[in-house]
Amino acid sequence: MDFSAAYRAFIRRHLKTPMSSARRQRLAKGLGHSERLFLEAVWWPAFGHFDGLYPEYEVQDFKDGMRFIDFAYVHPRFRVAIELDGYTTHAREISAMHFSDQLMRQNALVIDGWYVLRFPTHDLANNPRHCQQTIQQLFGRLFSTQNESFHELNSLDREILRIFSKWPDLMGPKRIAELLHVSSDTASRHLRNLASKRWLDPLGGKQRVRLYRLNPNRRLDRRN
Repeated sequence: MDFSAAYRAFIRRHLKTPMSSARRQRLAKGLGHSERLFLEAVWWPAFGHFDGLYPEYEVQDFKDGMRFIDFAYVHPRFRVAIELDGYTTHAREISAMHFSDQLMRQNALVIDGWYVLRFPTHDLANNPRHCQQTIQQLFGRLFSTQNESFHELNSLDREILRIFSKWPDLMGPKRIAELLHVSSDTASRHLRNLASKRWLDPLGGKQRVRLYRLNPNRRLDRRN
């Protein structure tokens, strides 16, 4: 499935779930330029799916009102708020009260146990790889700390790890694609995702990873 098809399915899926009228109205209007750019240039290339990601996520703020997070990644053991900030003339002319409100909003999320990531729209367009790496580094630490188990992974990720456990050789996207009969792009996305969760160790430098090996510190449940 390409990005456009996955994006449409992503929005349709959320519109079918129970939600407040305010959130439904925001989603029905469609995501803004920055939000769609984030999904297409950052999230999709990094992970290849939208599992666990919620657009226009509604939370109660420190004033007992309701606020919307641009994107929330909700895992059974942790939550990550992703906010996108555009730099416009309005941003330069923001009032002191509004500026204070934004900071207090972020503080409230942290106090409630959220991890908060903020990206300027400029970086989404001009340096998406850095944004991808930032999210992957946080997820790598969170998943490693939380000890995500083998059976919690999706079926394709589990198959990839089984292959690495059977063959000690270093492997890249092309070999995985051949063995699992998927595209190289799909294999690349899943390999990067597994590396971000510390299941695989990437080799080949910071700019372009070509090969991976199984992280010897992670344990596979062979019964699954």
